[in-house]
Parts: sequence; structure tokens; C-alpha cells
Amino acid sequence: MTAQTETRMIPLDQLYVHPFNPRQDVSEEEIASLARSIQVGGLIHNLAGFTDPTSDAIGVVDGGRRLRALNHLAQQGLYETTAEVAVKVTDDAGTARSWAMAANVTHKPLDPADEVRAYREQEAAGVSRNDIATAFACTKAHVDRRLKLAALPDRALELLKDGKINLDAAKALTVGNDAALLKAVIGAIEQGKISHVHQIRDALNPKSVLSTDRRAVFVGLEAYRAEGGAITEDLFEENAYLHNEDLLDSLFATKLKLKTEHIQKDEGWSWATHIDETYLPHGLHGGMDRLYPEQVELPEADQAELTELESVNHWELSDEDRARRTVLHNRTLGDFDDADIASGGVFVFVNGNGELCIERAFRKREKEQKSTGSGAKGATTDKPALPQNALDDLKRIALGAQQAALISKQELLLDILGWQIETGAQMWKRPLGVKFDQPTLRPEKDSNCHIDARLEATEKEDWDAAFTIEALKKFQQKGKKHRNAVIAAGLARTLVATTTNSTGGAVAELAPPEIRKHWTPDAENYFGRLRADLLTPLWALLLEIEDGDDRLTGFDKLKRKEKANELEALFSDASVQEAHGLSREQVAAIDAWLPSELKGQKA
Repeated sequence: MTAQTETRMIPLDQLYVHPFNPRQDVSEEEIASLARSIQVGGLIHNLAGFTDPTSDAIGVVDGGRRLRALNHLAQQGLYETTAEVAVKVTDDAGTARSWAMAANVTHKPLDPADEVRAYREQEAAGVSRNDIATAFACTKAHVDRRLKLAALPDRALELLKDGKINLDAAKALTVGNDAALLKAVIGAIEQGKISHVHQIRDALNPKSVLSTDRRAVFVGLEAYRAEGGAITEDLFEENAYLHNEDLLDSLFATKLKLKTEHIQKDEGWSWATHIDETYLPHGLHGGMDRLYPEQVELPEADQAELTELESVNHWELSDEDRARRTVLHNRTLGDFDDADIASGGVFVFVNGNGELCIERAFRKREKEQKSTGSGAKGATTDKPALPQNALDDLKRIALGAQQAALISKQELLLDILGWQIETGAQMWKRPLGVKFDQPTLRPEKDSNCHIDARLEATEKEDWDAAFTIEALKKFQQKGKKHRNAVIAAGLARTLVATTTNSTGGAVAELAPPEIRKHWTPDAENYFGRLRADLLTPLWALLLEIEDGDDRLTGFDKLKRKEKANELEALFSDASVQEAHGLSREQVAAIDAWLPSELKGQKA
């Protein structure tokens, strides 16, 4: 049956905003502004109403803001409450809901909090997400994202509505599965104790392990779940929170042990040792002989195949191609001979990315047998005056005395540290046992990336540098200002914390990084590597355009590489920005834009 609709003239005082209307909360400033517009130009568009059987008045389902503006004028004596207003009316609830949803097509976009409430109500009424997307002129993916926030407490949505938290913070609140803790975190946000997204996530999962942790990656989420491990999925990020760290540690240790045993058995080594480190420390193999395989050259066809596979980005290869590349690469390394395998061994560990690593191969040195002369009865042995543990103690005594002497020589210590950083002297030639771990800075795709020259200067290694009084004096002659700058650069270069943990967040607050000063996204370093289905939404976001806009439709028809090039031009070419008619504010937004993975940092 077709619903009956008609346009009727209805007195203003017989109209009210119906609950079907998604815009239940509108600011007074917005209503006053709209009222002035209506006062000048009149009411251009009719309202849409529903003859709800529960009320004698007509409920406005589309045009709530206009109705409020008319009432605002009436309160000021500028509009009669008995004046009649043109209203398209229906007595069918389904039609009324449809009108309410369709209001979003031509009207001002809903506030995200209002969107969540509106979509939630529509879904509760049995409307499919596809129909909600059609009615609100948005994508189903957009509806899905908003409905992920539907389970948030009303107070969280109120904070979002009032601008006390942004959308990213609201998304972060969805990772909490403890109602009491979630309430406490919301309270902390209101009190200003928590503000950053990472702080919210950490507060909601105080004793949890991220799925990006090397242990979680190595064990695998499915294996962890299969053993009864509790987990919370992040609805907006490709992360999860694992809540049973003891279980994870046990699974990690067991799997690493089994992998090590299989490697020893399959490869035939004399021994295999697994270690709980992300790298092989020198101290574990410093007293061993290193064994090397005999390298081989691949046949011409295989070498050409390997060269081609290595020229392609890892993530663009199929699993079969990746396996093939590994096989060919390992063949170039050659093989260990049987004697080395029979006497040697390997170290097995899991690196920071959760990947199993094998350091091949080492041979333990046999203890040298002490000569006992002719072996005749009463013969003396060539023994040292003191046992080794006594000699070690004497060395420790001397070292302690030297360190005590240096404590009061603060300037000298800083000079020595500065020399050590500037020269890049090898570990065995350094006076101070300070090891500066330097995380990789240069991206694999380093176009449009500018690394501070002061940081790069700390990366040099001088195999000939040796600490002498003369060498130190030459360094001291450069002055304290130079020394302090060298130490600052050297210490800064060791920073490993990022905003993904609380330590890095604190560092970022104390010294906000300016990422866009050092890096600009382009086709090579970012857009060409971004998942293809995310390019068009990014284009729409940057240009602030909606579905149906010719610029969006035309962009969507481009090939992936063409899209990446267009985005690069939008970021780097002022003439392109001008051609799109971008405002200063839009250009500033593009200049400050960062990928979500870098959000929380300063542009």
C-alpha cells in the first residue's frame, strides 16, 4: 500500500520536533543564525511532519532546525505563533522515518555524536545498514564506523557532542571491556587527567599486551585464543589487547623451545640454544669461533629470478613468491660442511618484529690442556700464582678505585663521553662502557625525507680511533659548546620510545616533534603503498567533498598509481591546490596532515 501524504498549512504552535528527527540537540547560536536567515529570506523549504497517534500536534521529522528558528522568532515577537506553516504530512511511520533519514542529504551534516544516536535508533528499528547509508547519503563503511561507537556510554557521546573529546578519543574508548574502568577513565578525561588517545587506550588496558608485541606476533592470536587467552579487539585500529601475559609468556617460551629443537634436529647441529633477546649479544659468542658457509653462485636463470623478486616490495609478493625468494636467497649463502655442522651450533631468538631468527654458526673452543712436564712423580706444573677468580677480583678492585676517582671529575667525564660519540670508536677501544643503540632512521622509501645532519653525524664508525690523552686534548680544544652539542645529538639518536607507549608519549609532550618539517608524503614513500581502497576516501577528506562530487567521481576512476600521483601533486604543487580552489585553511590542513599511524605527534 502507498502511504498517504499531503501538504497542509499548520499553525506554528501545533508543531513540535518529533523523536524521529535525528537532530535533537542544536546550539542556540546555530538557531539564532538560521532565524536571521529566515527573517530575511523567508522559509524556503517546507517542513515534513508525522501525525503520530500519541499526540494531537504534528511531529516534525525533517526541518527541526527551521522549526526551532521559527519559534525563536516568535519569542522575539517577530513571528506569530498562530501563523501557518507549510508542512508535508504523512500518517505512516515508515514514511516518516524515511523522511527523517533523507534530511541528511541536503542539510548540514550531523554531528558525529548525533550520527551515532541516529544510526543506532534506525538499526534498532530494523533498518538495514545499507538502507541507513542510502538514506543519509554516505557509505555503508561510514555507517559501520559510526555504529562501532554505539555501545559507548551516553556520557561519552555527550562529551563528544560538547567537543570535550574528539572522534579519535571516542574511538579509543571502545577498547575498554570493563564497565567500571571505562567509567573511571571517562571521569579522568573530564578532570583533565587524561587527554591523548594512547593514554586512554593504556588506561583501559593497564596490564595488557598489544598484539604488535613480538611475543604476540610470534605465538599468533589464534594460538593464544585456543589456549583460553582473553583478548579485546580494537574496532578502529588493526590492534588487539591480550589480557593474559603469563599465558602469552608460557606459549612464547614453549614455541621458541620447540622451534629450536626442530632446527637442531633438521639441520644436524651439535647444539642449538634459544635466547630471550631480540638480537644476539656479543657476550654469548665472544669466546667462540665463527663458522662460515661456502658461498655459491646461482645458475643464471635462478639469479635473474632472484633479482626480479628482490626488486618488488615484500608486501606486494604472494606467499608463494616470498617463499621462493627465501629459498633462492638461502642458496646463495651456500652450505656448511659436515665437519662444521657436527661440531658447531646456532643461536635462535625472536626479533622485535616477532620473526624467528637463526644466527649460524659457532663452534665452542675446547679448553687447552695444561702441560704436566714429563709426567714423572713429583714434577711441578706450570700454574699461575693466583687462580682466575682472584685475578678477576684484583681487576675489580682497580676498576672501582678508578671509577671513584672519576666521580668528582664531571667535566672530564663529559669530555670523554663527547669524544667517544664524535669519533665512533669501536667498543673495545672506548674508555666508557656506554653503548649507544641507534634505531634505524632512514626509511626504505626515503623520498621527501630529511634527516637532521646532526643525527647522521653520530652514525659514523672509526675503526682506527683510539683513546689517548692527545686525542682527548684535541677534542677539548673545540670547546664545551661543541662537546655539549655532540652529547645532545648522540643521546637524541638513541631515543627508541615512540607515542605507542607511555614513555614515548611523555617525551613527545616535553619535546613535540615536527614530523612534516622532516617528511612529506608522496607517491613513492606513502600514497603508492597505502591500501588501494583508502585512496579515494583520503582524497575526499583532503578536498572536503561529498559522494557525487565530480572531482571525487573522476578520481575514483583513476588507476592506483595515478591516484597516488594526484595525491602527491595535491601536497606539493601550489598550482594544483589553486586549481582545486582550496582555501587557506584547507591548504594549512594538508600541510599539517599526518597518517593515522603518526597521529598524536605534532605536524
